[in-house]
Amino acid sequence: MRYFSLLIFLAWLAGCTNNRARVLPPSSEEYEIYSAVIDSVYNARNSIVIDDSTGILEDSLLDHSSPDLGRGTSLRDDFARKDSVRWALSAGSFNVNKNLLMLDSKKHEFSAARGKIGWTEFRKKWDGLFVVFSRVGFNPKHDQAILHIWNVWIPQHGYEGRSEGWWITVERSRGQWIIKNMSTSFPT
Repeated sequence: MRYFSLLIFLAWLAGCTNNRARVLPPSSEEYEIYSAVIDSVYNARNSIVIDDSTGILEDSLLDHSSPDLGRGTSLRDDFARKDSVRWALSAGSFNVNKNLLMLDSKKHEFSAARGKIGWTEFRKKWDGLFVVFSRVGFNPKHDQAILHIWNVWIPQHGYEGRSEGWWITVERSRGQWIIKNMSTSFPT
């Protein structure tokens, strides 16, 4: 029985490890796209706070709110495959002329009661916006891509904020990534 339990555990571990091995960390090309989005979408800001890891969309959001890419398209399939795993982002890999602060949204507490940065202090320093990037899905030629961003606004007073999600499609033109379309995935 002991060997059977060990065998089941090893099979489970191999499955977890195998899934992660198929999805590589964000590439330099993904960071080019993240940087282009920051420069275009958040151009009026001098600073931006982003999650230090990529976000993962719920399957229902991917199925019901994504742009009409159609099932089985390489762009959507590449996005869905990469979106299955959270990956750490590296601040040094972004190429932006903005002050970047990267926070771990899973560990960071904004609650002043716990002695951390309070909501009010966060708003004063960072204008209340927190951004989460998804992974980037590419077509086979790597000249078109799609990603999802979440904008989370921290309120002036209290702890109830609001958020919205955006699908962004980009296209490589003359060596630069250009936003072709932005569509809302969810407002709250």
